[in-house]
Amino acid sequence: MEDDLVISKTLIAQQSALIEQLQGQDWGMVYFGYYLTDRNLPKVDTKGPSAEAAVLLKPYTLGIQNAHFYGVNGQILDRLIAFLEQVQQRPSGHPDGGPMHVDGAYSTFRAQNPDITTLIAEPNLGWQRSSRSDIHASAWYDYVPLVRDVANAARGAKLWLSNK
Repeated sequence: MEDDLVISKTLIAQQSALIEQLQGQDWGMVYFGYYLTDRNLPKVDTKGPSAEAAVLLKPYTLGIQNAHFYGVNGQILDRLIAFLEQVQQRPSGHPDGGPMHVDGAYSTFRAQNPDITTLIAEPNLGWQRSSRSDIHASAWYDYVPLVRDVANAARGAKLWLSNK
């Protein structure tokens, strides 16, 4: 989970059904909160589904970006760790994947290991709230005292309003 994750109330309401779905199938990775790279799919509803919404865990093979809420099955953990270590040691531009952000590394791992089933939750069960990024360069207003405080207050207000 990312530190700025907002979890849908549906996760709590549907947790038993989700566990049953995971136990009832073979899987390697599951994404509960994500943005899909396939632009033909519907946009993520940032207010989240109602708590009563049925959640399905569906196989997914395309790229995923902003994997902010996911799980890894212990059965593939050794394989995933070995892959991530190899990626870090390869030069940039290596055909099998060189150093990259973890979202890209996971998508590359999944593409190179098609025998590992990836599931996504539909509807999405978590999303990232508006916050200063610790990955990419932040906007100028995140560095200016007082302006930074106003920006953080605005982010908090946006989150509060989105939960209304």
